[in-house]
Amino acid sequence: MNFKIKIKMFFCIACLAVILAHFSPLFQARQEIVVLDVPGSSVIFSEDRTGKKILFNGGKGEVSSQDYWTVIPFLKSRGIKKLDAVFVTSLRKKYWGGLMRIADHSSIETLVVPWPHLREPNFRSLLGKIRKKGGSLSGLVPGDKYFFSEISQVDVLSLYPERPGSKASVLEGLDASALCLKHGNIRMLLLDENFDLNSWDSLRNQKADIVYLNGKRFLETDCIRQLRALAPQALILANVPPSEDRPLRQAIQNWNGTLFNLKETGALILREQGGGFTIRPHIRPL
Repeated sequence: MNFKIKIKMFFCIACLAVILAHFSPLFQARQEIVVLDVPGSSVIFSEDRTGKKILFNGGKGEVSSQDYWTVIPFLKSRGIKKLDAVFVTSLRKKYWGGLMRIADHSSIETLVVPWPHLREPNFRSLLGKIRKKGGSLSGLVPGDKYFFSEISQVDVLSLYPERPGSKASVLEGLDASALCLKHGNIRMLLLDENFDLNSWDSLRNQKADIVYLNGKRFLETDCIRQLRALAPQALILANVPPSEDRPLRQAIQNWNGTLFNLKETGALILREQGGGFTIRPHIRPL
């Protein structure tokens, strides 16, 4: 092989290396959490750098509801055909109804729900779709830990009501009122609208960088006092009009935290950065 051919080969390999280095992020798994603004519900998506994808809830799923035009378009924009797990934090249909369409679009490896809830015909239909694609059903139990990779984990902290068989659980099933998402170095508490105020003790030993709050009940004085004890760096507030979040906005200044109201910011992206994290609006179309 003469010298000129060797030079050309070296030049081509160098160009290819530069191109691959430039475009490789497009083919790599994202390391981020996306919090969607879904009125009346709670939808959060997590993807770690190993490619593990977790979805919390699916919205109501009705054509007249905003989530119908938010959740599926978001998943399609990411080219997501498989979800490693979907956590349903409440068995009210506004949390899982949208999974009917999501299950048509993407395979769900594990559907994790509060037990028991198999009487609802639509829920049985959803479970049938998931199992048809090789997925399975798992029940939420306080103390359970779901490991998806060395950097991605979900802990079940509390359910509401605590005792299965009570009147509330017979009528509506249990709600996973407190979960902890461990995403790389980020620790995010997910507190739902049915969070039992008697369950704050289960959170005392939790290190939380971010706390996601769904609903107006977290504006109550006792809730604000408990949040002050946790002192997270950021609070993300869902389903509360900005005109009503003043008590929480004033309180968070006491521990130099930041409040993000989804009604103001729209969808948010959380990413690790330099040992900490960043939170910014999701500017790409959903």
